[in-house]
Amino acid sequence: MGYQNNNNLIYIQAERDAKRRTFIEKISSMETLGSIMMVIAAVIAIILANTNAFEAYEAFLNFQLGITLNGFGFDNFFIGMTVEHWVNEVLMTLFFLVVGMEIKYEFFVGELKDIKAALLPIIAACGGVLVPIIIYVSLNFGGEHVKGFGIPMATDIAFAIGVLTLVGKGIPRGLTVFLKTLAIADDIMAIIVIALFYGHSPDPFWLVMAGLTVCILMAGNKMGVCRCKFYVVFGIVLWFCVYFSGIECTIAGVILAFTIPTKAEVNPRVFGKWTIAKVLEARDRFIPGEPMLAQGEYADRVYMIHKMSRRVEPTLSRMERKISPWSNYLI
Repeated sequence: MGYQNNNNLIYIQAERDAKRRTFIEKISSMETLGSIMMVIAAVIAIILANTNAFEAYEAFLNFQLGITLNGFGFDNFFIGMTVEHWVNEVLMTLFFLVVGMEIKYEFFVGELKDIKAALLPIIAACGGVLVPIIIYVSLNFGGEHVKGFGIPMATDIAFAIGVLTLVGKGIPRGLTVFLKTLAIADDIMAIIVIALFYGHSPDPFWLVMAGLTVCILMAGNKMGVCRCKFYVVFGIVLWFCVYFSGIECTIAGVILAFTIPTKAEVNPRVFGKWTIAKVLEARDRFIPGEPMLAQGEYADRVYMIHKMSRRVEPTLSRMERKISPWSNYLI
């Protein structure tokens, strides 16, 4: 009797924990709350930039964050970047990874399934790049500042999406999708402009390595590799290749997003029938009165159901669910 009561308490606690986790996941994925935090951070940054605290703020952005290696042939070898570079090169790559995954979702089952709907934001992005350049060059033609045409073509997409989210449910979903698609297209065009007109030429070796990494990711997708670890590991490799090539790192996030599978590793219909069969097997192999340590066959079935249930959710959905809270609140 006590054992039965104890089981009932465990089930009740498990249900409460599940509800609590669901609530926490909902809170952590709320884009509105993340947008409010972003606006607050922007206001704080404006205040810091216009007060005596600016020097301390600038020193923080220029602070070198990383590790120093000593021994094993290394003599004070530093691996790291400034805080500003961590934000621009790493965190913004994660942001564009999330945006890219959302856009891919829309291409498959959302607002962008129609090719005409997908072309509209791309055309708008072209206009958003070309028109500011034309205006800037016409006003500065012949002057020493004409080379700065790349500045007005930039779009602060993170802030734009944040402000749009603050407006709430009154904004049509299609408008948000339009803006995110425009952001991806605008970012790719900006990378092309920077590569062609600014700075040094990209390193051919690292470009080739990046291309090979993309081929591996695409091959994994084609072969049905659905494990998140595969795409995380080769995504990091891709980031390093793009970083050392001299190209804007955010493109690595976009490319990685479009190589992540949208299909589930296990067919949901087959999984349903298989799960029912395993539950019945577990029930038949349960021995009343025996301690759980002796319930090997029962525990095996339960573990199999647990492992297989994770394979029903598409890899794209799993990765987006895990990364989105970090994108909403940290980035």
